[in-house]
Amino acid sequence: MNIAVTAIGSMSAEAVIRSLRKNSSNKIIGFDIYPKEWIATSKLVDYFYQVPLAKEKKYIETLLEICSLRQVNFLISLTDNEIDSLSTQSQDFKNNGINLCFPNQQSVKIARDKFRVFDLFKKSNEVLVIPTFSNIDEIDVNKYKSIIAKPRKGRSSEGIIKAINIHHLQHSICKIKDYIFQPIIDGTYITVDTIRDEFNNHASVSRKELLRTMNGAGTVIELFRDKELENIVNKITDYLNIHGCINIEFILCDDKYFLMDINPRFSAGIGFSIIAGYDFVGNHLKCFQGIPIDKDVIYKPQILSKRYVDIIHN
Repeated sequence: MNIAVTAIGSMSAEAVIRSLRKNSSNKIIGFDIYPKEWIATSKLVDYFYQVPLAKEKKYIETLLEICSLRQVNFLISLTDNEIDSLSTQSQDFKNNGINLCFPNQQSVKIARDKFRVFDLFKKSNEVLVIPTFSNIDEIDVNKYKSIIAKPRKGRSSEGIIKAINIHHLQHSICKIKDYIFQPIIDGTYITVDTIRDEFNNHASVSRKELLRTMNGAGTVIELFRDKELENIVNKITDYLNIHGCINIEFILCDDKYFLMDINPRFSAGIGFSIIAGYDFVGNHLKCFQGIPIDKDVIYKPQILSKRYVDIIHN
């Protein structure tokens, strides 16, 4: 198969590409907005192409042209902004025999909108959500002391502002358009890599993030298993009719899991879940081939850490 992977300079790229390499017949085409010499993982693909930003008009046209040239069968996107753009043009790719490997457009629209996620589950007794407001004036200052403001369709913790009170927040944000506002909940960050196919089969790997970067990527994690959490995750993916692998983030506070974000892509730490023993990448492709995914994996609790190495381009 010929498989294209976008944003191969992103944190999940190496784990995704190495998983695809397990099938020696796969030809891998890599895309990124930066030059080949700047991208260490460009050495891992068969063909590399520098492409425009996802928000530029030529982005879709460029990908279609290259994918047609290289006879790409499947395209895997690793960043939210690219999925935002590609999900609106899925028919153009399908007409060219290219399968876009991420959830359907409606699922993406909901997952990428933090207020819509809150609104969808706010009456649920099974999926707990953090109180969320679309207008800063709606916040009860007597009830909620510390506030966090997030771009409604933000990614990787970009644009987040934490404030000790609402007045501080009002002075911190010049333009509050397209922001949502939530009380700050202290707890443990939880990420679940989860996959669901059209036959309603599920598999998940959960981890506590012990150390994480400023943009929210865990660098030291603890794998753990909680059937209650997995049931919550399954209800979310069933409700959104998810096909493929996504990641869902929670905050664990007072033994309760509060839904924080739904990301319709591989997580930055997907490599941890692959180490746990489940082939999320191979099974992700199965979801777009109409093949049932493998059964859930049994993994043991353990602490894993990520390290970085220097790569020299000749």
